[in-house]
Amino acid sequence: MRGAVSSRLHWRVWHRPKQGHTDAEYEDAAAGNPELGRFAIADGATESAFAGDWARCLVTSYTEVMPSDASVHDWFDQARRRFQTLWQNRPLPWYLEEQIREGAHATFLGVQLVPHVSGSWDWHALAVGDCCLFHLRDGVLLQSFPLQVSTEFHQLPALIDSKWERLPAHRQTWGQAKTGDVLLLASDALAQWMLVRHEQNQPVWSELLRLPDDPLAFRLRDLGSDLRNDDLTLVGIELLPESLP
Repeated sequence: MRGAVSSRLHWRVWHRPKQGHTDAEYEDAAAGNPELGRFAIADGATESAFAGDWARCLVTSYTEVMPSDASVHDWFDQARRRFQTLWQNRPLPWYLEEQIREGAHATFLGVQLVPHVSGSWDWHALAVGDCCLFHLRDGVLLQSFPLQVSTEFHQLPALIDSKWERLPAHRQTWGQAKTGDVLLLASDALAQWMLVRHEQNQPVWSELLRLPDDPLAFRLRDLGSDLRNDDLTLVGIELLPESLP
């Protein structure tokens, strides 16, 4: 099953830090595991220290851990342990120790894809905050999650706190896809811009899907001045036909 999943998924990641910032200051994160059919994106909250590290722990753990029958949140426990391990036995200035105790914060979106023999797919998405999933078919938007319109974005999205022992209140949805469909995962500024263009009947889906694999080609700010200056992250997942033996 794992091999079948992997051979039927083609995924890519593009990202850019805020304009005027370096790659070291980029605080989003993205990860994918086609063997398990799991993909994730997170946006670290700049207001908290080590937000980028926390975002990376969230997406890495989600894409590595399949949930057990007892809990769909096993990956969150691993994310917390991973984040804590980063700072164990490391000498730090007192003010950094205090910031770690205060916790890091991030929004999050994870997607699980399960293939069927018929060639169709089931997918499940889980979100905290305003990273968004877009389900496309033949260049047409079928569904967006967790936000559906551009006016739903605001300055205080829900966040996951590294101090919490359990995954906080979150939104979930389920869907079905078929061969040829595309799923896009986008961080907040990019997701809002994509929805604005969609609402203006100027969709950018085709432009996004034509981006080269080279992450350095990700220059979406050149497409419009209405794109807010923020870290930009995009994950594209194409659902392919089953490979012939």
